[in-house]
Amino acid sequence: MDYLATPCGKVFNSWGREVKGYVQNGGYLFFTENKKKVRKRSVHKFVYESFKGEVPDGLVVDHINGDTMDNRIVNLQAITQRENVQKGKSANLTLEDVAAIRETRVSQYVVAKQYGVTQATISRIKGEKRWLK
Repeated sequence: MDYLATPCGKVFNSWGREVKGYVQNGGYLFFTENKKKVRKRSVHKFVYESFKGEVPDGLVVDHINGDTMDNRIVNLQAITQRENVQKGKSANLTLEDVAAIRETRVSQYVVAKQYGVTQATISRIKGEKRWLK
C-alpha cells in the first residue's frame, strides 16, 4: 500500500483515507506502514522525506516551533542531533528568562541549574549568540 503526505502534515493511504496514527516516543505521532512488511513510521520524518527527500546523514528532523504534533512541512527542518538537544533544553525559556539571564552576575553553573539548561546554553545567551526558541 502506498502512502501520501500533504503539506499540512497529514498522511493518506492509497484509498484516500487519512491515516490517524498514534502517539509514542515522547509525544511524536507514528503510523503503521503496510508495504512488504509492517513497520512503524514517524509522521514528521515521512512528511519531511515526502517533500524534501531523504534526511541527510548526521541530521534529524526537527519541529521548528517545538510542537511535536505540528507536522506541517513548513514546521520541519533537518538539523544536527546536537542542535536538536540544545534547542530542546532551551525551548522552555521565555524571552523574559533570556533577558534575566543576560543581566545576572551569578555564575553560569548556578544559572544553568536554576533554569534547567546546560552551561553552554547560558554561555550562548550571555554572549548574545544565536538563541533557539
